[in-house]
Amino acid sequence: MTKIALFLSMLLPWAASAAGADRDAIAFFEKEVRPVLSSRCYDCHGPEKKKGGLRLDFPEAILTGGDTGTALVPGKPDESLLIKAVRRTDHDLEMPPKKALPAQEVAALEKWVALGAPWPESATPRPALANDRFTEKERAWWAIQPVGNPPPPSATNPWIRNEIDRFVLAKLGAAGLAPAPEASRAELIRRASFDLLGLPPSPEQIRAFESDPRPDAWERLIDDYLSSPRYGERWAQHWLDVVRWAESDGYRQDAFRPEAWPYREYVIDAFNRDKPYDVFVKEQLAGDELARDKPEVLVATAYLRNGIYEYNQRDVRMQRELIVQELTSLTAESFLGLGLGCAQCHDH
Repeated sequence: MTKIALFLSMLLPWAASAAGADRDAIAFFEKEVRPVLSSRCYDCHGPEKKKGGLRLDFPEAILTGGDTGTALVPGKPDESLLIKAVRRTDHDLEMPPKKALPAQEVAALEKWVALGAPWPESATPRPALANDRFTEKERAWWAIQPVGNPPPPSATNPWIRNEIDRFVLAKLGAAGLAPAPEASRAELIRRASFDLLGLPPSPEQIRAFESDPRPDAWERLIDDYLSSPRYGERWAQHWLDVVRWAESDGYRQDAFRPEAWPYREYVIDAFNRDKPYDVFVKEQLAGDELARDKPEVLVATAYLRNGIYEYNQRDVRMQRELIVQELTSLTAESFLGLGLGCAQCHDH
């Protein structure tokens, strides 16, 4: 379940209990609970100071929690960090830090949470949550934007031959630049050959393309290059670099991996067969679940074994942690466009 879904699933019962709470429950909160929160908690977890990223002065903030997670689970005192803190049963989580609450105040908080943590409705707008620190620039980061279909700029220019050219021309114009002169056929075939195959065209291929009178000579050339086995070999290297594939273990010992090559061949074949990207991703993450009886699919899960490894490492636990950490970061960077390396130390 995503964090947002989890937050909403917890917030809805709160809202329902608050809306349906009888006067006695609200009166209990106002008489027994709010004074405790106000006098014991707000100095460190209120609007002026938010230690550990936690506020306790309105329900959304309590549910969102701070650095250690949500502060309470409505209806479940034993699962609520707030109750655990005031009970002082964990030396790492004792609140208030200097002096324990009186037993009757702890009991009041326990009863309040057991009742579903009712909170009276307020006409005052809720303040922004303290841990919402993202700027508009950060929210505009490309990797978290929804996929769109923007209309191409309405430019007119003989240089334009397709819709992509309209976007390119608009950017050039915004930068005060003009399109470069059209390339010769010899230049075109060299660019296409190096880009798609990683190899230069032969003199015979250059002459054949220059003398080809057909109006679709360029399209035919590209189709020929895309159907070449060299195409997959050229472009597979980019993906293999992304997922850190290698034929050795890394580290100082750097042992040879004689059976690493099937994954490389899988990636090459995927490019040459024009395998859909969603299938490409699923097979690498869960090929053993999708088609464990098909070796050509099962081999894709070698993606999960591309990490560094040292067979003579004595600290097995540390090495396992390193492998898991690297695989987590790699998967996020490869498929999400996000780095999760920070979660190694900061799991909140």
